[in-house]
Amino acid sequence: MPFVIDWSSIFMFFKAPKTVEEPDPLLSMVPDQSRVDDIYLVSYPKSGVTWISFLIANLIIKKLSLDIEANFFNIHGFVPDIHQGTDIPFDMGFFPFKRIIKSHSQYNPSYKNVLYVLRDPRSVMVSYHQHLKSLMGYEGSLSELINDPTYGIEPWVKHLSGWMDGINPSIRFRILRYEDFKKDCHNELSRLALLLGFNLEEEMIEQIVDNCSFDNMRKLEEDSRSISFVRYDKNFRFVRRGSSSSWKEELKDSDVQRIESTASDLMKEFGYL
Repeated sequence: MPFVIDWSSIFMFFKAPKTVEEPDPLLSMVPDQSRVDDIYLVSYPKSGVTWISFLIANLIIKKLSLDIEANFFNIHGFVPDIHQGTDIPFDMGFFPFKRIIKSHSQYNPSYKNVLYVLRDPRSVMVSYHQHLKSLMGYEGSLSELINDPTYGIEPWVKHLSGWMDGINPSIRFRILRYEDFKKDCHNELSRLALLLGFNLEEEMIEQIVDNCSFDNMRKLEEDSRSISFVRYDKNFRFVRRGSSSSWKEELKDSDVQRIESTASDLMKEFGYL
């Protein structure tokens, strides 16, 4: 019987193994159980989203007459952070008809209702540098951070422009400028309350503004200070200075020029230049 080579078996043997598809990183920025009415509080890091989260938490407390105070230990019970886990309760219990979820995700087509917290990138760079240096061991200078391909001004531009370019009529998208809240918190909070479907009396809005003042936020952070932060940097503060223009004292002229030249179009569009 003649010898016959089974070429199909040989080809199968040398056939390249199937590649394993990489998981979509954007899926890790979505709760295990999504809801059509989920509202995402999105921002580039250090854009003031913690303060806005406290304002929203206090809106919830006032609306539902809860006998509780929002603090740095329980804030994620009111505004869950997707970076802390995707197992967010489908029904928040105290607030059953919508969830407001904090996220730093880049443009994510799964997000249909978005409140984007925007802050002057010059302030963002200063605050982000302090954060990374204190908690993440970043050793570069402020100038080096601004030019960093992972944390600096180019990623800031990519983050905001990604959302601006990605939105379409099916997405409810609203910009919340940090500086507008600093300038007239009462008016901006009233608008935000109506946007979320809260009808609150002016007196309640004023109480929330007072509860979330810079001094009270500083006290809340001190009272609920986590030892985990202290072990990294005993001087670290989420609530640093509360100023919208402190960057003028901390950035060199060359840093300002680098930020403004890189982000000029977006800064002009949103009134920063």
